[in-house]
Amino acid sequence: MPSVFRKPKSPYWFASFKDYQGVWRNKSTRTTSKTQARKIAETFERVAARKLNAQKAAEAVRELFLELSGEEAPRANTRDFCAQWLRNKSKEKLSPATLVAYRNTVEQFLTTLRERADDDISHLGKSDIVAFRNTLADRVSSETTNKHLKIVKMLLASAKRDGFLLEDPSRSVKTLGGTGARLRRAFTVAEISQLLALADTEWQSLIKLAVYTGQRLGDMASLTWEDVNLDEGSIRLRTRKTGLKIEVPIVGPLREHLLLVRDANGADRFLHPRAALIMRQQKGRTNTLSNHFIELLVSAGLRDARTHRSTGKGRSAQRLSQQLSFHSLRHTTVSMLKHAGVPDAVVMELVGHESSAMSARYTHTGSEQLAQAIRKLPVL
Repeated sequence: MPSVFRKPKSPYWFASFKDYQGVWRNKSTRTTSKTQARKIAETFERVAARKLNAQKAAEAVRELFLELSGEEAPRANTRDFCAQWLRNKSKEKLSPATLVAYRNTVEQFLTTLRERADDDISHLGKSDIVAFRNTLADRVSSETTNKHLKIVKMLLASAKRDGFLLEDPSRSVKTLGGTGARLRRAFTVAEISQLLALADTEWQSLIKLAVYTGQRLGDMASLTWEDVNLDEGSIRLRTRKTGLKIEVPIVGPLREHLLLVRDANGADRFLHPRAALIMRQQKGRTNTLSNHFIELLVSAGLRDARTHRSTGKGRSAQRLSQQLSFHSLRHTTVSMLKHAGVPDAVVMELVGHESSAMSARYTHTGSEQLAQAIRKLPVL
């Protein structure tokens, strides 16, 4: 029999009920009315005890919502909700690459659901999410699988917040462990020299700037002279992936390089006009540029050439990881700075924190410490 109780510092009533395994669960009813809380607690238990199938559970929740609020609960099938979620995401300040990743995940999720994608989203269960994860794990790395799973978790958390779900079926689905993560390593100075010897002028600049700033390919390709202030001695940009504001002091080898680029560039708005044009043609994506860099790696003997010949493993087989890519230049910056004795806090401030947890861990280091760090990078 479910019961309700209140916590000392909360205005809401909490429901206490048993799930299908006989384990007691406590969950906020998000109401200050004890009468409403009892009705919600009864519904929680009926759903958690699996006394109702998915369709009946959804109907019970909607009846409760209507009874308590006087309004119809929101309703959508999974396919339509996914489409609306993507439309909402497209209005946020997200990079084109992030939006492409969201669309790709949604497409694969709906493909895995098959005809169930046209059922009400409230009919989704944990088994659907586990099946999605396991289907991916059979053909891609655990790192890629976990990225897709996290996006689906974001989507379903949104559905729960908006009232389409009583419970998030993905909440208890765990990400994969193991050694399937992509292997990346830093370049050596000798390898960078190999690349620079083969690269044209623009790719030479992209490579050098990536090392001197620790930033990603898309940020370097779209960098404008409006972002670069040689008089003040700083580059200010907002990273495309995380939206983080970065300020990099222009000192040492970075300053020498930018002066050469300015003299050779003329009046063009972009530091790397051809790369910027390719990104505009690709609607902000870096796939083409990444492929060009891979071709450069192959020419330098630093990566195996891609082949279209069959390996006998089929298209569903996991792809072999390649250790070097343009992103490896970011690893190179971090590696060089740490090898030069630069404190972790300064390194993270320069290349940009990857998460809120990282931002909380490291404090602002000051522009002079950042400048000293850049001066320790080699002249390429």
